[in-house]
Amino acid sequence: MLEQSYEISSLLSSLFSVDLLEELNNEISSNDEFEHMFNEILNNDNTSDIHFEDFEESQENNYEQDQVIDNLECNKFTPCVVIDFIKGKIQRCGESTKLRQLQNLFGTWQIDRDAIKEVDGVLSSLGVCDTHFQFDNKYLHKSQNKQLKNFSQGIIQWRRCIFCNKYIAFFSRGEGCTLHSWYLNNQSIQVPCIGQYTCEALQEYPPVCKRAFNDINLRQKCLCCWCYESLGGHIHHRPGRGKRRTTCSTLHVDDTAKGLEYLGNWLINVAQTGDNDKKNILTRTFKAFLPFANLMSSSNSTITNLIPTTLNEPPSLFMIKTLFIEFSKKQEIEKKLEIKEKEIKKKEFEEKENEKKLEIEDFEASILFLTSSYSCTL
Repeated sequence: MLEQSYEISSLLSSLFSVDLLEELNNEISSNDEFEHMFNEILNNDNTSDIHFEDFEESQENNYEQDQVIDNLECNKFTPCVVIDFIKGKIQRCGESTKLRQLQNLFGTWQIDRDAIKEVDGVLSSLGVCDTHFQFDNKYLHKSQNKQLKNFSQGIIQWRRCIFCNKYIAFFSRGEGCTLHSWYLNNQSIQVPCIGQYTCEALQEYPPVCKRAFNDINLRQKCLCCWCYESLGGHIHHRPGRGKRRTTCSTLHVDDTAKGLEYLGNWLINVAQTGDNDKKNILTRTFKAFLPFANLMSSSNSTITNLIPTTLNEPPSLFMIKTLFIEFSKKQEIEKKLEIKEKEIKKKEFEEKENEKKLEIEDFEASILFLTSSYSCTL
């Protein structure tokens, strides 16, 4: 008899063979309609925060490139260009004291694109504050990390976020950070190092997720700080002097349940679309669910070979959402549409209330006029 002692983590693990992920994610990856709707919504949404503001104009050049920072001495620097969690939200640091050259940083940071445009090609004048420099060199990256690569060259990476499609910019030493660059489902992926200081959204999870080390793809896929958090990761919140360091561990308590819910919604989406590969998807996912069937086989055979022995824990919610990035985009669209619909209904209700108010005022004015006219005739 088969034992019913499988953990929920085994179910999630068995769903994540690399080949299966490639097949399953293809069913929605060609849905350009939702991407178009997504961009259109963001462009017209006046209530969105900094994450969804100012999407690129249609004439923006659609390409990615790298710019090497020249080793020029500068006496004047821009205010700190680093994007971080500042004063309760993700934004440019903007500190204007104790500045040094941006290329003194060791790790990979998202930086403000507008600041780069303002220096008119003189990239060596881009500044970073002493606080970010010290944190980057003392806490994010230890001395042993710095021995893993040659960090003599600072690079500005012009990229496009794979989730929101917004053009973003990163600073990196060489191609990227050997400590904080990853391969997720054989795809090189980059998020800012500050998002991995205490958060384990990206972690060793072979064969699905592994560190890139020196094998960094020059055209790795990038996520901006805002989308990293939208997908389940967390930018580190530096507590300030005299305060204890905080972690996001409590924010990940429900990740397993949320991961199951997310995959359930994904399967519902597959069932409701006109995908031609439903039969294969059902067959493969059924094999994953089989160990949890109430009616178990009475044979002596086991099905443990269906579950990869290297996957003993569930993947992080961030991994799940990023692996199924197109479905994540669709969910974001639906959420924005729901917000828009509520705003429209609220506006319609307010307009109707105003109409009623005006009708009442007109009626009262008419009564007053008739009363006054009648009094005058007397």
